[in-house]
Amino acid sequence: MTDINQGVFNRPIVAALKSQLQSPPLVGGVIEFLLAVFDTNFLILSTISVASSVYGTILIIRRSHLGTFGFAVNDIAGILLWIMAFHAIDSSNAVMVVQPLMLLINDSYGVIEWRKLLKEQEAEEI
Repeated sequence: MTDINQGVFNRPIVAALKSQLQSPPLVGGVIEFLLAVFDTNFLILSTISVASSVYGTILIIRRSHLGTFGFAVNDIAGILLWIMAFHAIDSSNAVMVVQPLMLLINDSYGVIEWRKLLKEQEAEEI
């Protein structure tokens, strides 16, 4: 079976980006540098949030079931960031914890359903 996106990943610019994005420390360092330039609060947690979103997107594009784990890490980081903002900056941010919490529930459902689908496909191959 041929992957639909196979042609997209063979283009020179996309191939160059793909090779660069396979180095987590490099990507994390670039993201952290950019966030530091913009004087981002909670730098390490913000870096984890952005990097996990980038890797989750890459894995979803590659049709990997691991992409949902990247988004789950992003959701957890988002929850923690809003809790920290609630305590450190403004108490009106409490309601903002609900949105990443709902995303985490949605991503958890995606992981469960993807695993069910993988088991069904493995059973059909036997």
